[in-house]
Amino acid sequence: MRLLHLRLSLAMLTGMAFALALPCGGPVRPGTGAPIVPQKPDRPTAARQVALELVGRTDDGSAPGPLGLTVAGDYAYLAAWRRGLRVIRVSDPKAPRQVGSCAIRGAAKDVAVAGGHAYVAAAVGGLRVLDVSDPRTPTEVGSFPTRGFAAAVAIAGKTAFVAGNCDKEEASQGCPRVVDGSDPKAPFAVGSFEKPGLLLGVSVAGRYAYAAYKNDVLWVIDVSDPGHPVEVACCRGTGEGQGVVVVASHAYVPDRDGFVHVVDVADPRSPKLVGSSPDEPGIALAVAVAGEYAYVGSKRNVLDVSNPRAPAWVGSYPTPGRANGVAVAGAYVYVNDGEGGLLILRPTLIERGAKSP
Repeated sequence: MRLLHLRLSLAMLTGMAFALALPCGGPVRPGTGAPIVPQKPDRPTAARQVALELVGRTDDGSAPGPLGLTVAGDYAYLAAWRRGLRVIRVSDPKAPRQVGSCAIRGAAKDVAVAGGHAYVAAAVGGLRVLDVSDPRTPTEVGSFPTRGFAAAVAIAGKTAFVAGNCDKEEASQGCPRVVDGSDPKAPFAVGSFEKPGLLLGVSVAGRYAYAAYKNDVLWVIDVSDPGHPVEVACCRGTGEGQGVVVVASHAYVPDRDGFVHVVDVADPRSPKLVGSSPDEPGIALAVAVAGEYAYVGSKRNVLDVSNPRAPAWVGSYPTPGRANGVAVAGAYVYVNDGEGGLLILRPTLIERGAKSP
């Protein structure tokens, strides 16, 4: 019996060592991640519930997600798929109103705004650059043809990071492209990075870019030299990653299987998956984080992330369409609902014993 126990113990240790040593480039079953293992929270899990109240809205529609949006000043800029870029004035949250739009080549998947310009990831249309110095008349001024289709975009200074994708030997290859946008009329590539899998999200924080692939991997790339991006680490277990948002020392990855995964990136060279939301029916397409809460494009919309090791669902709002994109600005949550429809929601903590408004 002692010999049997010894053999079992050695087998378990060998299996653990193999799992820890498995490189990020090793074979992965598409769409699957590391088993979600519930962890004991570091504090009581009786999280306060959050109510989401509808404040204002524009029309809604339907489109494949995720579709991004960003809020800058009095305006929300929406990637509206076949409808290109839509600009909504939100200075009065109760009465949002479209003031401008611009058709583009391709289909608008994501948008980032900086320096009076909107940078749109336009699927087969690559990267489109629009002058939005007057939000009422957005005008395309430049473009950059990415390989395959562009799924997402992030801006740092005058540099755009584009999540490009192409097929190579009948397999998807995610190709983050580093694009110099110092001249918006003539953006050009200065660096690139390529890994197997479909790349759907990119975020930049400091000297690092974070790339969320659909095949269960989050890559960390050193972009301190934009012309020579270098992979420094990766984290497995993020499922069918639909995007990534980095806030302080954590990266948040929405998973098409319905989870939101939390990755500790305090040391970007050693990212660690520390928590995942409880399983929830449906899909998670987008996430935005403010304070102790993550707002998610899914059937459940509010996630308490005050304890990254034990995220807890604490609120929801039944959006009429698909919540393809989420942003937080000031006291409001903005949802890109369907093909460019906008919902403006106000989150409110519910006191224990009180009913939701």
